[in-house]
Amino acid sequence: MKSRLEHAPDILVADTAHNPSGHSPDPFGALARETAADGPEPSPSAPDDKPPANVSGTFGSALRGPYEEPLRGIFEEVLGLPRVGVDDDFFALGGQSLHALRIVGRARRELGVELTVSGLFATPTVAGLASRAAPAAGLSYPAPHPRPRTVPLSAAQRQLWCAGHRSGLTSAGIALAHHLTGRLDIPALRQAVIDVITRHTPLRTLIRHGDGQPYQHRLPPPDASSALSLVHTTPGALAARVARFCDRAFDPGADRPLRTALFRLNPAEHVLVLAAHPLAADHGSLGPLLRDLSEAYSARRTGARPDWAPLQPDYTGHTLGERARDGQCAGPGARAARTPAAGRRRDAEPIVFRLSPRLCREIAALAREAGATVLMVLQTAVAATLSTLGAGAVVPVDVYVPGRPDASLDLLVGRFAHTLTLRADVSGDPSFRRLLARVRAVNLAAYDRQDLPHACPAAPSGTPFLPVTLALDDGERARPELPGLAVRALPTRRRDIRCALAISFTAEPAEPAEPAEPAEPSEPSELATSTEPAVPAGPAETPVPAGPARYGAGGMTALIEYRPELLDEPAASRLAHCLVRLLERSLSAPDRPLSLLALPAPELP
Repeated sequence: MKSRLEHAPDILVADTAHNPSGHSPDPFGALARETAADGPEPSPSAPDDKPPANVSGTFGSALRGPYEEPLRGIFEEVLGLPRVGVDDDFFALGGQSLHALRIVGRARRELGVELTVSGLFATPTVAGLASRAAPAAGLSYPAPHPRPRTVPLSAAQRQLWCAGHRSGLTSAGIALAHHLTGRLDIPALRQAVIDVITRHTPLRTLIRHGDGQPYQHRLPPPDASSALSLVHTTPGALAARVARFCDRAFDPGADRPLRTALFRLNPAEHVLVLAAHPLAADHGSLGPLLRDLSEAYSARRTGARPDWAPLQPDYTGHTLGERARDGQCAGPGARAARTPAAGRRRDAEPIVFRLSPRLCREIAALAREAGATVLMVLQTAVAATLSTLGAGAVVPVDVYVPGRPDASLDLLVGRFAHTLTLRADVSGDPSFRRLLARVRAVNLAAYDRQDLPHACPAAPSGTPFLPVTLALDDGERARPELPGLAVRALPTRRRDIRCALAISFTAEPAEPAEPAEPAEPSEPSELATSTEPAVPAGPAETPVPAGPARYGAGGMTALIEYRPELLDEPAASRLAHCLVRLLERSLSAPDRPLSLLALPAPELP
């Protein structure tokens, strides 16, 4: 790989040399290797545990147990479909890994049954999943009072804290900007921000140290003067000022983890910007954050208080309940970690490229055929590309899981998302289809155990070992609903690389049938800029139908972010090129050995 990607970081050419003890540096590594290397693999014509796909369209089948009807309702709500037959195939309906996690979590919460993601993948229908249902033990949370004087970090916070100890944990994890048009009640908005910060304690929590351990230190709610900054600006200066606001470094031990600013363009136009530290909020926090902000603003503009039921559990209750279930399970390195100094590493422009709608259709088709998901296919392609470029026979990839197994946690703002380190075994020159089967087996084993304590993997030097990070975004964006105002989301971009290499894919909607109306000249410009695509987009394709199988209806935008001290821009561009080429060739011939799909050096740009 170093011969093709000059200056590639050591992490990309690492294998078990990083772990001479032979112990797995993450809870799933040993199981992953055993399942991938030694377990049976399906033939190309018969994917393992996967019956033929079926979308029956028949909804009147006789119910065969007490769980089928409520499970069908959960399927319909999670997949966003009006009707689902009990024998309809989950994958043919557009189901993905996150859908499976949500279905299993909701079934546990609402029906009191124990289900697994691997069980859903093995029998991917309502009827099949219902036949596997067993009574669940249930999640327990301690009573609200009394509580200890100091609250430890949650498992997801500990994992992120370990990563931050090595690479810095000073950038915003969430950066949102919304253009507001209309008559804005600024005092009501300011009080609504205070209401939301009061309700969700992670938004007013610092990370302090006591007895060598990090813990959560609650602050009182902010006063009116500090809750919302009002900044007068112009459309021409807006993008730069918002970027500076979002890029300001956080000190987790001293700075409030949520910053809000209102940029005033004129009396009828404002831009509301929120930036939150990743220890305080994750992507799953956007829904409750913006929903509660909307409800609080609606109440405050009429002189009332928001009428909220108490959060049960709140984030503290979640942390203590998790601690009680898991025991004393601080990850390696947590005791030695200290607050990273607030600072800023050298920025590098990300590499942006696209996957065409045609290619996305082929990805989705192979996923359905293999009983896998779009994310698994992308993970397989990333692992195959890195291995082809010299990363070794076992390629570790970090993937995000939402970490909210209980539906009550969907109401909370906080850090729940965490990563699972999944190792793809590329040994033996497998075909792309065979490698996908290995990835599928490893991922399902990990998904079933995602709620175990999250260890902090460490290299021999004692610093955390961070693999390549992979993320898939469905492209849906929450936005506040503020009465009397037209609200439009504006793009923002974070520059926060806590690993050597991060590859993310964002699904784009199908192109509209009619041309979109041109934007009004007075609207502010986009807040994000990027490099030119490293891989030119192909010819226009007919988009796939919208619906639950929406991933890539209009193609996907891909982003490669990297730490410039470890990887240079030409090498990152070559990686993007190789990834697209390998996807194109492997999807057209998924049963050919990977060695026959490798890109010869002269083809590299």
